[in-house]
Amino acid sequence: TAISSSVFILLQNYRIAVCALLLRGRSLFDAQKPKMKRYIIRSWATVDSLSTSSYKDLYLGSIHMDLAAKGFNVGIIVGVIGDFIKAVKMMRLEGKPLPQEILLRPIDTIKVLFYCRFRPFRIKGPIHFRNVDITLLLNSCLAYARSCGQDLHNMLYYHVGRRLSRSYKPDVCVTAHENYPWEKMFILGIRSYAKSYIIGYQHSAIYQTLTTVLLSRQERSIVPLPDRIVTVGSITREYLEKEGNYDPAILRTGCSFSTIKSDFVIQARPQGNNLLVILGCYPRAKEMTDFIVTSLKDKEFHLIFRPHPTVPFDDYADKLAFDVSTISAIEVSAGRLEKELARSIAVLYDGSKVALEALGAGLPVINISPFDDVFSYDPLVKWTAFKWG
Repeated sequence: TAISSSVFILLQNYRIAVCALLLRGRSLFDAQKPKMKRYIIRSWATVDSLSTSSYKDLYLGSIHMDLAAKGFNVGIIVGVIGDFIKAVKMMRLEGKPLPQEILLRPIDTIKVLFYCRFRPFRIKGPIHFRNVDITLLLNSCLAYARSCGQDLHNMLYYHVGRRLSRSYKPDVCVTAHENYPWEKMFILGIRSYAKSYIIGYQHSAIYQTLTTVLLSRQERSIVPLPDRIVTVGSITREYLEKEGNYDPAILRTGCSFSTIKSDFVIQARPQGNNLLVILGCYPRAKEMTDFIVTSLKDKEFHLIFRPHPTVPFDDYADKLAFDVSTISAIEVSAGRLEKELARSIAVLYDGSKVALEALGAGLPVINISPFDDVFSYDPLVKWTAFKWG
């Protein structure tokens, strides 16, 4: 824990220094719109998402451009996934988002370290679940989070939100929402100063393993939640209301900003033997791909591996049990999702909402889950038609 704390301090202060050096002169808001309503968008960015001439958000698409076109003053703050230095260098251009580290100061990391290491949260208990005392289990999970530095990172988001709120006083804050701990801390930070209206965008598909969105009736009055939660479709909204115990008044049905067009349908049955393999996050993606390649190595199929939008395929390749470059029956997807769906006879997936899009386009899907899961990662929770697993 002492080592991870030192690494945390060094890494975060290094990032703060890099932002101060490389982004000097960049402003979060447009100085020419000082009296316009201020919108903050909090999201994530990769080098690939920053490389296009016109920035498009990974989760919220071009909503920042739509808001700006309506005359609002829009600022974008992101967490960087991947090569931090390269991403920050790309952010020096106007029109690009800014990294969340630009809001922080070295004293923030010291405060986080002091609070998390000298005032660690522990459950006194007893806490019972189905007549079993699970206090030890919960405290073990908290201890594991501390050993990995997760508590430090989560607490840092409080200071990101607090400094954002104090320095810029945004009228509206739009952020991705899956009810993760860092999101709750960010919301607390925002509300510590400005009375910003917070909109959470439930961008992901719903599956059983996403237990963070399940609230008890007692919990929902305590947990920091957005003022409004916009979901990807009505099924997600109904799930959050019925299974998650969310207050129906804060839920609104929305759509996806990062997927294929809703009217996209495969007109003709694809010819050939292409199988589109949708990769999730490590380590599940490794287990799934190793299983698929081992099972189909002697079969007449051509596999198209499509990585997660935030994970370059090279990050998968180093961890796989085989060398992709030596297998002619495997290629890495480089085109748009519509193109890949149109040339595939089926989609293989573990826990991706691409399964929903494939079904909507008229393509059969196959759930590959060679894991001993307690809860399912399959977003097609109650759907069995045209699906094999």
